[in-house]
Amino acid sequence: MGKTPGGIYWVNRGAADSVAIIAGVGETRKKKRPFPHKQKKRSPAKAVTLAYVLRQTGRRMEPFYKRAATNEPYVRRFCEAVRETDLDKIEQMIKEASPKIGENFPGTNGIGYFVGMPFAKPIEVYSNGTTIPPGTVQFTFEPEAFQRVAQAVLPLYNRFAIAPVYTGRLARAIEEKDPEETARLVRTVVKDPALRSVTLESYGVALSFRFSFTQYTYRHLLMRESHP
Repeated sequence: MGKTPGGIYWVNRGAADSVAIIAGVGETRKKKRPFPHKQKKRSPAKAVTLAYVLRQTGRRMEPFYKRAATNEPYVRRFCEAVRETDLDKIEQMIKEASPKIGENFPGTNGIGYFVGMPFAKPIEVYSNGTTIPPGTVQFTFEPEAFQRVAQAVLPLYNRFAIAPVYTGRLARAIEEKDPEETARLVRTVVKDPALRSVTLESYGVALSFRFSFTQYTYRHLLMRESHP
């Protein structure tokens, strides 16, 4: 079982499930697809670097954040699926926007979503998503707020996809646990004044946004799934 800093639990069931149980109210769904390190034996894969993982995350997820940033009906439908903890609809909509995303493990808790993507060791599963901090509210995920988050982080995912030098510098700052350099690099790309803080998380970053039209904080996270 893995746990994100926001209290989100990812349960990996041996040969099957991609599921998320978040703050005790998430959904569980079985799927007949193997977890990446439980597949049939094959030639050993090279260990992946964080810079590579961020580049791949940008390439796979940028279309989703572009759709969310520019398409209000899509955002409303997606936020409704999050509030209803409808994993099937969430997965369908992510693939609709990002048809080349490949294998992924979506999760929801009614106040946010996460998309976990499998990689080789030492990363194994790297997640991205947006959530209101657990314990703040239940079954709330506002379309206007999520669209603003998507608009804010879209340039970051684009930079991951097309700018290896920038991505390498950010990966190095994260690996060296340098909060000042990490925040500086993120803020050179994420320009929304509602971005209140950039902090280091589990082999990644958390961006906290406070918008004037809502009482809730929205956190956008990029992180490695942690294993006890």
